[in-house]
Amino acid sequence: MDLRKVQKFGKSTLMISLPAEWVKSVNLKPGTSVYIDVDEDGGLKVYPPTYNPQGTKHEIQIKISENTDPDLLERVVRSFYVLGFDRIVIKNEGGIIPNEAMRKLREVSRSLIGLEMIANDLQNVEIRSYIDPTKHNFNVILGQLVNTLKLMVNYLSHGLKSGSRKFIEEILELEKEADRLYFLGLRQLILAQTNKSLAYIIGVPSVQIIGNRIIIKSLEEVADEISEAANMLLGLPPEGLNYLKDFYPTFLSVKEKMDTLLNQIVKLRGDWNYRAANELMEELRVLRKSLMLELENLQAQLMNDHRRNKYGPKIVGFMLRFYSAIRNLEPIAEIAMNRSLENLKEVDLK
Repeated sequence: MDLRKVQKFGKSTLMISLPAEWVKSVNLKPGTSVYIDVDEDGGLKVYPPTYNPQGTKHEIQIKISENTDPDLLERVVRSFYVLGFDRIVIKNEGGIIPNEAMRKLREVSRSLIGLEMIANDLQNVEIRSYIDPTKHNFNVILGQLVNTLKLMVNYLSHGLKSGSRKFIEEILELEKEADRLYFLGLRQLILAQTNKSLAYIIGVPSVQIIGNRIIIKSLEEVADEISEAANMLLGLPPEGLNYLKDFYPTFLSVKEKMDTLLNQIVKLRGDWNYRAANELMEELRVLRKSLMLELENLQAQLMNDHRRNKYGPKIVGFMLRFYSAIRNLEPIAEIAMNRSLENLKEVDLK
């Protein structure tokens, strides 16, 4: 590390000279503008005018054959997307790319934000990412994901109230959108991990990257649980779905509390306040407890009602999915509490 002395220029300006070798290597001239970035640890970074905060382009080639597992191919392409690759080339040097492999490649291209599949010929497929990472603020992605969860809960509420399958089926489409946002958010975090300037641009301090990965994964798992709850309802015959209308008042109470929790998470994103975090943790505990009491009551009633004997297990399973969804929100509350306290000099709990 080079040690340089700070010089005074004029009445109030402080300055240091730039290393001659670096100036020469990036071709700096008098009057050239440079980028300056203040790091989280108090350091200062100087970038030349040719600096690209998006980072370098990443390319990868995947070789396949007729025996390649299509599901494995899909997972590998998805992983390269998350890892920040911009160009993925799939080649079958021994012949035509199998139909099932092509189907999986189309599916994964459509399921991820910013991807486009280009079939060059029968043996080569190219998948390109057109995402500019500097344009996708991580907190905006989180906000969109939370709003998607709220929509899923609202559609589920309308589906139970009306007995309409159309409302419930919409939840499955929203779950796909939640996945798309999750993978985009994860891609942004991984890129930010190796590019601190990008991390600054998209609103992710480097020290918070691990916590943010836990937060976005927790929200994605909540979406999965709500989707599974919807699938349980869609597995019922019309008579069963109509019967569950009687269960709507109970669910409405859960739905309203879930909305409150999600709204609190949105507020916490911009203001890590330990009292608000504590309130969220307490409300999660209370809701968990009330759900368990409701489950116990439902199970006790199964022996006294023939119809409940028939559809009761579905109601219990449905409520267990929401119990799991609420448990998945707990890590977010814990991270919120930690972040609200980490930089304080003292805490007044009076």
